[in-house]
Amino acid sequence: MTKSSDRKKRMQSMFGNVSPETLAKQASDSGEETPRTNDAPSRPRSSGSVRAMSDSLSAIEAENEELRRSLSDGERVVDIDPSNIHASFVRDRMDIGNDPQFPNFVASIEESGQQVPVLVRPMKDRVGHYQLAYGHRRWQACRHLGQPVKAIVRELSDEDLVIAQGRENTERKDLSFIEQALFAHSLKERGFTRKTIAQSLGRDGGSALPYISMLTALVDALPSDLLHRIGPAPKSGRPRWERFAELYRKGALSAQKASSIDDLVESSDWVSMDSDVRLTRLIGVLETKKAQPASREIKNDAGKNVIKVTKTAKATQISIDQSASDGFSDWLVEQLPELLRAYSGKQETKR
Repeated sequence: MTKSSDRKKRMQSMFGNVSPETLAKQASDSGEETPRTNDAPSRPRSSGSVRAMSDSLSAIEAENEELRRSLSDGERVVDIDPSNIHASFVRDRMDIGNDPQFPNFVASIEESGQQVPVLVRPMKDRVGHYQLAYGHRRWQACRHLGQPVKAIVRELSDEDLVIAQGRENTERKDLSFIEQALFAHSLKERGFTRKTIAQSLGRDGGSALPYISMLTALVDALPSDLLHRIGPAPKSGRPRWERFAELYRKGALSAQKASSIDDLVESSDWVSMDSDVRLTRLIGVLETKKAQPASREIKNDAGKNVIKVTKTAKATQISIDQSASDGFSDWLVEQLPELLRAYSGKQETKR
């Protein structure tokens, strides 16, 4: 038996041996459509839908399990104009502009149709408008294509919404580590408990609450604008981000390193880097060792080092070996006022 056949049977078993194609058609046909603002005909469903599902089987199975539960509970899939759908009140993703796979995702939906509905809740203050719980990329793709969004409409509390939003992304393994951290931090800022945040990220057990504290503390340690300029960095996990936060230590950067970071972020190369490379480059800037101060030693006629001059960006330090100078340091201190006046006069002459 082929791998493709195995996958198709697994999909059918989840819906009582009804094929995914039949289920999608039934869900669409039974839906109560809201009025559309465009008259574009429904896009045909091609055989490519099976191929599209095979590419991300585990994610589709998780979503179809949610769809199966929704349909068994009497919920229906409806078509909603994408302009009547609004983003969740808390962001879980960085900008789609940072997602190099999004154009391919749009092309897949254009070819095969939207296989799995999004989840929305009615907006209390805007009749006929809905707030998204999950399915952000599907919504954006449909909006880009100018086609209705297939959606399940469900009454959800704020807590229910964020738990559904976070868990759907966790099951799909869509959120990168830093996106999880930003999502957790946003929920904390809105007053959600660590327990609810942990549930939204699919975390349980004794390590769940400390993990949430770690995520929010990491975001607190770094500037929000810099995090968003880096991007999702999907290949960079907790160790890389903790290393970056440790090196950065917000508010404790030297002026030189802060300037180096600004130069890198504003460089023409920054835009062409993927987000993982950006993070790696920033860590490299911060790991660069501090330049050693320049020093010079002055010997006496006997060839012994008597004076050492150390120069940094902020000061010049003169160190005199008392045992070899025989009162030279005292003499030099007495001469300093006159030397300073002579130098100042020389500078005035140059003007």
